[in-house]
Amino acid sequence: ETVGVCDSFFDLGGYSLLAVRLLAAIEKTFGKRLPVTTILEGDTIEHLAQVIDGVVAPSAWLSLVPLQSGGSRPPFFCVHPIDGDAFLYFALANHLGPDQPFYVLRARGLDGLSEPHPSLESAASDYIREIKQIQPRGPYHLGGYSLGATIAFEMAQQLQARGDEVGLLASFDSTPTRTDYYRWSFKSNVRWVPTFPGRVARFLRKSQEDKVVALQRAWHMLFRTRQGRVARSLAEHLCGGPKLVPPHYERLIAALYRGRADYVPQEYPGRLTLFRAAQQPSACSLDPLMDWGRLARGGVDAQTVRGHHESILQEPNVRELARALTTALAHSRADMTPPQYPPRETSNLRTGSRDAPRAG
Repeated sequence: ETVGVCDSFFDLGGYSLLAVRLLAAIEKTFGKRLPVTTILEGDTIEHLAQVIDGVVAPSAWLSLVPLQSGGSRPPFFCVHPIDGDAFLYFALANHLGPDQPFYVLRARGLDGLSEPHPSLESAASDYIREIKQIQPRGPYHLGGYSLGATIAFEMAQQLQARGDEVGLLASFDSTPTRTDYYRWSFKSNVRWVPTFPGRVARFLRKSQEDKVVALQRAWHMLFRTRQGRVARSLAEHLCGGPKLVPPHYERLIAALYRGRADYVPQEYPGRLTLFRAAQQPSACSLDPLMDWGRLARGGVDAQTVRGHHESILQEPNVRELARALTTALAHSRADMTPPQYPPRETSNLRTGSRDAPRAG
């Protein structure tokens, strides 16, 4: 009763998971399947009501959406994570400032009207076609979080294969597929022991749904549960429960999981910039390059930013990530020396993120 029809969904604390749940609830209540762009175009009850009533028509589907289209600098193209959407990058785009064009690529099939891409390679090819409508020639600046980094990596491969220049290829705390980074070792096991009480405490603070999802993921990692079952669990988590999962969204998550499992990364001739979260899982190989060193023949520029995998794109950590990305973009020409990043921020900032933790 405290929310007005003209209040902003995002200013009230809305984020990507809530947006998916909202659209799923709208479809269940009103029988109208709305594309996610509906909320990007107007994040108020007033706008959504007009779309549901047919007063305002939703825009045609495009994978490429601008979070910041103005500015004089070359655009930065960011690829969706496993949820397939753009909401995760709102805060990062805002902190990069009005002079940095920022575009996000969303997964085909998110609207429920088209089929998901059959592979990450085909997704990368289509995304290249769309970014060339905005920027016909390179150098191209690409990046992504989690699964998005893998797709951006494949886009960079295809661009260079066709003779286009890639200025910056950025990975936001992501590892390549088929990695050995998350492997158990004696050293990592020893590091895990003192963190056990804190991990138990964090688990107990989770909601019931999040506890179930966490246990299902752990089961999958230990016993290699069928991939489709894990995709189903993630879709239910993103949508707020099994009754709110639209069939098309479950198909999309399953397709992205299959694409990630099938993708075999090849050596990349260029350089990669890694923004690595300071807090890494206890059970990992401790490789500071997160296993990218074996693929990037041009080398890896690694920068540590505050936070962990689920929080580097949230306030206040996203401010530090935005500063580091700004520096990398300014030094992204292939013939320049690796950038000198600014010192990490140490002051305590109040949180106010538009995004909450999710699986990437």
